[in-house]
Amino acid sequence: MIFRTLFVILATYLFSGHYAYSEDKQVQFGAVELRGDSVVAPGAAFQVSIYLTDSTNVIGGFNLLIEFDYGALVLDSAVLGRHTSEQWEYFTFRSALLDPKDEKSTSAYIRLLAIADNQDAGNKHPDSSSLVGPGEIARLYLYSTERQDYQGKMTELKFLWEKCADNTFSDKSGNRLMLAGSVMGTDSKILTAERYSGPATSCFTSKYNPPTRSFTYLNHSIRIN
Repeated sequence: MIFRTLFVILATYLFSGHYAYSEDKQVQFGAVELRGDSVVAPGAAFQVSIYLTDSTNVIGGFNLLIEFDYGALVLDSAVLGRHTSEQWEYFTFRSALLDPKDEKSTSAYIRLLAIADNQDAGNKHPDSSSLVGPGEIARLYLYSTERQDYQGKMTELKFLWEKCADNTFSDKSGNRLMLAGSVMGTDSKILTAERYSGPATSCFTSKYNPPTRSFTYLNHSIRIN
C-alpha cells in the first residue's frame, strides 16, 4: 500500500507538476497551521510548528511547500513533529532560493516530504494514533536576522503552490489525495492571489483519481523586534 502512497506523492512532485486530478470536490476536515511565536529578537533561534487540527482522516504522507524571506529568516533544520516523531518512517526536507538567477530576490522555500509507513518487513510500523490528528506533524528550526533593515518589521512563512502536488496529503492507501480547500493569511482573511490561495483550477481538469479539497491552510507572521 505504501508504495502506492510513495508513487502518488513522489511521482506527482518529481515528474508531473500537473497531476491528473478530476472533479473539484470540497470536503472540509480541519486545518494545517503554521504555529509559533509572533515576536522574536534579532539573531534569535526559534521554532515553528506545522500542526494538523483534523481528527477524522487517516494520513499516510504529506508534501508541503512553504515560502519565506531568506533575508529575514534562516532555516537551520526541519524534523518530524511530536505527533509523528519516532513513528513515521520517512522524512526529508530541502530549502533553497526560489529563483537563484534573480540576484535581488530573497524569496526562498522549504520543501517537506514525509511517508508514514514503508511497509518494509524489518521496520516497525507506526502506531495508528500517529496517522490521525490533531497534533504537530513537523517542526522547523529557524534563526532571525540581525540586519537593521528588518528590525521592527513583519515577515511571513506562507504556503506556496507551484505544482498540483504541492501542499497535499495522502491517505494510508495512497489512493486518495487531499488538497487545500482554502488558505488564510495572517490577518485571518481568505487569500485569493495566484500561487498563494491553493491549487490551480487546472489541477482538476482530467478524469483520473479525483481528490478532495479538504484542509484550510493557515500562514504565520513574525515580527523581528
